[in-house]
Amino acid sequence: MGSGRSDDVTRVTQVGMNRNPVTDDIGVNQSADLSRCYPRGQPGSDRTPDNHKISKSGHHGSTFLEERDSMQKKRKQIVVLPLDAVDLDKEIAAVMKNQILTVTKFMKVGFLGRWEPEIEAALSYIIWKLSVEKNHTTFGMQLLGTRFAGQPNRQRLVMLAVLTIGSRYFKHRWPDISRQWKLGPQAQRAVDWIETTVLILQFLNLLLFLHQGRYPTLTSRLLGLHVEPVRVTRRVGYSFMVRELLWHSFSEILNLALPLINTITIRRWFNWLRRNRGTSGRYQQPIVNPVFTTTTRCAVCNEPPIQPQCIGCTHVFCYYCVQANVLADPQFECPLCGFCSDGTVRNVPL
Repeated sequence: MGSGRSDDVTRVTQVGMNRNPVTDDIGVNQSADLSRCYPRGQPGSDRTPDNHKISKSGHHGSTFLEERDSMQKKRKQIVVLPLDAVDLDKEIAAVMKNQILTVTKFMKVGFLGRWEPEIEAALSYIIWKLSVEKNHTTFGMQLLGTRFAGQPNRQRLVMLAVLTIGSRYFKHRWPDISRQWKLGPQAQRAVDWIETTVLILQFLNLLLFLHQGRYPTLTSRLLGLHVEPVRVTRRVGYSFMVRELLWHSFSEILNLALPLINTITIRRWFNWLRRNRGTSGRYQQPIVNPVFTTTTRCAVCNEPPIQPQCIGCTHVFCYYCVQANVLADPQFECPLCGFCSDGTVRNVPL
């Protein structure tokens, strides 16, 4: 009995001398953790502690990197989108102004130049009425998915329109105002100083915006209207693509069919129906040659005739006007009296 107890004590002493307290404790703790996560007899119990620890730390590291990348990307969007929205608003106003210039290009020269500041102010007010006042966001901000944070009250939105539209109108009209009221050079220097100060403040506001990403313009900073992105769930739809394909096919059909249609004949019949004549002009008898005077005008272009020609009626045509129409339609009718030619064109004696 005594010898057995001494052998057991000797073995325990050797185990204690060979034991590493740091690594053995870690191994015991990891084994206990794994035994709780993967009980014996369940899948995954054969995984080693080292592999489990490496995979877990790698997962947390990738998640952190993804979150950091998403935050940086979101910050770039917050900085870039409001600036692009301001440029889009300017382009929308320029497109509307160009449309008005296109519609009124045949009016009296200098008519729009006189009222150009008022027209631009009216267009800006219409855009503000349909976008900011109605939806609390501009058209450019709607296109890029941004808006004014919170619910700005109407007073701040009205002040935004007054400061934005009114400042541009005053800048355009200031030369006329100073000339009409006979203001001296002191007023001009004061206006120049104010304009320089505003430009400096706009530059400083741009630097602050690039750092903070809240107020893209000086007016929005003065009124406390900062911009935030809108979380919109985009749905992929093919209605636009289908519409474009249908319109492309329809345009190809028109390009193929329109050259085959004799529009001149159709126009002649419409003119005949409009005049409601009992007999066609082709049965009219030719009359004497028309008289050419200094007040004579071409029946087609309404200009003094160049190499005057006639087709049998009392009206005079330019050579190129009548030849082009007769070549396209041998039964060309005079646009003034409806006389139908037989394809013969004669010179008018001067």
